[in-house]
Amino acid sequence: MAMSSTFDAKAWLGQITADMREAYARNRRVMSFGEYLTLFEIDMPGQVRSPPSTCVTYLITTGPARCAGPAARSPTGSSSTVPGTRAATA
Repeated sequence: MAMSSTFDAKAWLGQITADMREAYARNRRVMSFGEYLTLFEIDMPGQVRSPPSTCVTYLITTGPARCAGPAARSPTGSSSTVPGTRAATA
């Protein structure tokens, strides 16, 4: 069986995008948990992060003010020890 038309990549991508948006609106997630587990089994190292990586992401997303415990304070009293961040103001 021969195809009479050529592949329309733009239409295909538009349909995939519409399907993805509809599925997200319905389920509030991009992939099901079962799909994620399958991905995890295939590429386990690519799906996990090291503790330092997790801490850096936490500090970037929440800021140093959320880490205001004694261990997060510098000797000068500032709660910001991460370069490029501002100290928490009280």
